Amino acid sequence: MSTLRKDFKTNIESEKRGIWFTAHIEEDETKVRFKIASTSSANTKYLKAIEQASRPYRSMKKIPMELQLELAKKCYIENCLIDWENVPKEGGGELPFSLENAKELFKDIPHLLELLMRASDDTANFQEGDWEQDAKNLPSA
Repeated sequence: MSTLRKDFKTNIESEKRGIWFTAHIEEDETKVRFKIASTSSANTKYLKAIEQASRPYRSMKKIPMELQLELAKKCYIENCLIDWENVPKEGGGELPFSLENAKELFKDIPHLLELLMRASDDTANFQEGDWEQDAKNLPSA
């Protein structure tokens, strides 16, 4: 396989289904992980959400950057964030995954959302074979 293909070929299924991304390791070595889908064209659900969210603003000559960013974040949370593990609740315990909890978490920690969005945009995270290894690292039910 050429270097070009090896460097950029991704697993389309992992782009849609998502991969586990470790965002932080706590002092007790607990991994804070997020299951994220790609923001690429393989994730048609995300692309449709972006198109639908921006539809009311089409008549504007230029959509303000702040508004574009807010629409992208909302669509990302609703269409690319699939699950999480070991997200600590403020005051102790574990924060359960939900859309509402995600919105609150990222309101408090916007840089974490930006990290996840960059990870979803990074081709290397969805390359061939990565999803197989990732599946092996999933906790058993």
